[in-house]
Amino acid sequence: KHACSHLSSSMHSSSTMIDIQSYQIKGSKIDIKEQYNQALNDISDSGVNNNITSCYQLESALLAQIELPENNDKYIAHPLLFGGCLQIALLSVMVNESTDSINDVMPVSIGSLHIDGALSSSVWVFVDFSDISVINSTIGVSYSLLDDTGKTIGHVKDLHCQPVTRAQLESVLDLEQNVSDWFYQ
Repeated sequence: KHACSHLSSSMHSSSTMIDIQSYQIKGSKIDIKEQYNQALNDISDSGVNNNITSCYQLESALLAQIELPENNDKYIAHPLLFGGCLQIALLSVMVNESTDSINDVMPVSIGSLHIDGALSSSVWVFVDFSDISVINSTIGVSYSLLDDTGKTIGHVKDLHCQPVTRAQLESVLDLEQNVSDWFYQ
């Protein structure tokens, strides 16, 4: 029932550069709110992260921008970033798997997380469709975090999400509180 982590000072490869302007010109712009409205049965339970300001799709990848509050100097990575990243990852799965919806899922593990220091208020998320897997309804995805120049400044490897019902979560955690905001649909 507890999370564990292993900290390491090893650096990830930050040599990857993504041409953000090329994606904006050549990519199809996705209205993430419209996409989620089509996919979700009850948008009021999960909502779309309003910090996701733009999203572009090319044949093999998805690129989206997250704008964080200006006063995020208290954080290495603002908590809103990971909620936005999760929604972008799930949207990537929907686009890549050509499905109109996905089941209710809960993030259950992250293989590794690397961040090169405090992030600015604008972060881009790059999901290569070859880094997505769906096996027995378990979603696996890896993605890169980029600065406004397209330089890789972080990486999430092997984020896994599993289908879950509210009843399952409440019975495992023995909670009596409202957990509706824990779900991403």
